Amino acid sequence: MKTYIKSINHIQWLLILLMGLIVSSCNKDGDETIVIQDGTPSVSTLVIGKWKPTRKQKVDKNNPENVKEEPVTNDDSELEFFEDGTGSSSNNPNERYEWSADDENGTIYFNGYRWYITTLSKGLLIIYRIEGDYLIIYYYLREGAFEGDDDEGGNSSSGDCVYIPWTDGPVITKIITTNQKTGSVETRTFGYDDKKRISKYSIKRDNSETVYTYSYDKNSVNVNENGRALYKCTLGDNGYIKELGLSTSNASVWFDYTKDYLSNVKMMNNSFSPTFSYNNLTKMTSYLTSATTNQIYEYTTEVNNTSVDLNGIYTSCNVYEAWLPGIGNHHSVLAPFDFCGKRSQNLSVTEVYNSQHTYVFDFGKDDFGRIIKITSKDLGSINNRGTVVHDIYYK
Repeated sequence: MKTYIKSINHIQWLLILLMGLIVSSCNKDGDETIVIQDGTPSVSTLVIGKWKPTRKQKVDKNNPENVKEEPVTNDDSELEFFEDGTGSSSNNPNERYEWSADDENGTIYFNGYRWYITTLSKGLLIIYRIEGDYLIIYYYLREGAFEGDDDEGGNSSSGDCVYIPWTDGPVITKIITTNQKTGSVETRTFGYDDKKRISKYSIKRDNSETVYTYSYDKNSVNVNENGRALYKCTLGDNGYIKELGLSTSNASVWFDYTKDYLSNVKMMNNSFSPTFSYNNLTKMTSYLTSATTNQIYEYTTEVNNTSVDLNGIYTSCNVYEAWLPGIGNHHSVLAPFDFCGKRSQNLSVTEVYNSQHTYVFDFGKDDFGRIIKITSKDLGSINNRGTVVHDIYYK
């Protein structure tokens, strides 16, 4: 991803060194950094839009290695900058303040503070202000798409990439999942770049939200989680992931394919073997250190042709992602977007999980023939998970 920052002449070299640790942590995923010069994107152009805080830090100027993570609370409001030079915050949505950007020095002034910009791109804003002996640093992710021209606002994709997204069907923007037994509600939202590739995937449950962002190079895809680098995935010539590692370490997961269908996922202690028949996944065998488990699938004639692989949302077919390093919440963030081989051609109608759970799925459509509701029922008698409803929304 191209990240645009201004040439810095407003900060003393001491402060540049202090921020080095912070900036380097944002560039571990290999994002390309471009210094803004005359005729290229300006701060006042790129900053326009709505920004949500995802991370906050406090750095001691006298001891720059002393970086303290601060909680993001309700007092840390969302920001929105408008083209007319006014802005608003989620804490006071009906009040406007004036903002101004210094394009020459890479700063922005609002709400009585001058903020220094360390990173500014289509999707990411990192700013800080000075309070006595401390730097207060905020990480923001853009909400919604950047409305500027690509030539002016940068591009979340740097050049061509061998990865090819699914583009042959309806585009999903949101899925709301309700567990009728527990009452819990989970909302997934999906954002795409100008090449129709996934660029932002957020998962919100109760008061917690996890945001994944994606950037692309020719032979790799990088995944960030809440503004922090998570995965660096190396792609094969077929456009699918061949190896994966945490952004700070070497590859520790390897993927094999047969005729572009996933055939094996190998980790240090676990492995997973999918079996495909007639273009659909019919069995997933998990070889874990503690046990071997199996998942068996049957299918309807409904075609799996949306921008998100729905099988990866309402079934456990991507179980191997729960064992990837760094994922503590068991979210599937790769396979639903066709990074891990060809998807099943149809939608699953039953899933039998290790003979303990049998799930059956029903589908509802709108007048255009699109799947807008999937209902999952657990027929098992052990730890029955009840009925789960997925409501699907389209662009």
